[in-house]
Amino acid sequence: MKGRYLATIILGLSLLAFVGLVLSLVMLPLPQPLAAILYTPTPTPTNTPTPTPTSTPTPTATPTPTPEPLAVTLLPYPSQLAQGGTLVIQLKANREVVLTGTLAERSLNFVELDGSYWALAGFPSWSALGQHEVVVEARSALGEAIQVTDTVTVTYSVFPAEIIDIPSDREYLLDPAIIRAERERLARIYAQFGPDKLWQGVFGYPVQTLSITSAYGARRQYDTGPGYHAGVDLDGELGDAVFAAADGRVVLSEFLQVRGGTVILDHGLGVYSCYFHQSDLLVEEDDTVSKAQVIGSMGSTGLSIGSHLHWEIRVGGVAVDPFEWTRRRIIA
Repeated sequence: MKGRYLATIILGLSLLAFVGLVLSLVMLPLPQPLAAILYTPTPTPTNTPTPTPTSTPTPTATPTPTPEPLAVTLLPYPSQLAQGGTLVIQLKANREVVLTGTLAERSLNFVELDGSYWALAGFPSWSALGQHEVVVEARSALGEAIQVTDTVTVTYSVFPAEIIDIPSDREYLLDPAIIRAERERLARIYAQFGPDKLWQGVFGYPVQTLSITSAYGARRQYDTGPGYHAGVDLDGELGDAVFAAADGRVVLSEFLQVRGGTVILDHGLGVYSCYFHQSDLLVEEDDTVSKAQVIGSMGSTGLSIGSHLHWEIRVGGVAVDPFEWTRRRIIA
């Protein structure tokens, strides 16, 4: 009995030892990867946020730059000139403008050349002395308007006095009606304004040898009363060549009663040169001529007392000193 009891005790202790071994094995930590596999909980899915729609921004308009105020500069020159002189009026503006202007209540015609606006005005030999006002108004496409003014001074010129004896066979040409009709016809030509400048540089002389027999502006006494000389008379032999003083276009080539064989050239901008009393006319109306081209021959036709050429320059219808045009460039 005693031996059986002892065997039971030993068997019980063995079972306890085995159970303790098993429990110790169960309590050992598992390797990390296996633990993660066995014990990582399934994550709770999260809702993906729905993006909030954004509106397309309205484009901002680029502001239009404010233009600079209209600015103009008036430059008449020379600021002082003698009776019979030609005035050049230049106007500069910071943008395109339309111009209207007057000189002593005479209208001015402006053209645009080389970035400036230009006008010409002639003063007759009998022009009033002293200051003359130039008034110009400039208007832009934006509706702006500026008026600018300046003054020029006309000084006294000395002109000779002459007594003209007309041959009896030509006295009928002093008839006021004949003179007036011819003057009015030519005035209509001189009133035409061409916007293109046809000449370059200074004018040349219309004859080979310069010999003046009657000066520009001479105060003349005719049998019918006083008058003044609108051009210069240049001496020469019958048939001597007559030359164009500058490039231009023929607007008249005809024998007139008072002025005889006449050629008138249009040089543009209201400038005309005239060649009277010729014996032969070698150009026709609408011909284009070049400076120094032969346009006719010297004569003594019309109201003339001997072979000569009457040479005249008109600016805006006004007879001016033609020699000024041979001395300086009018609008370079």
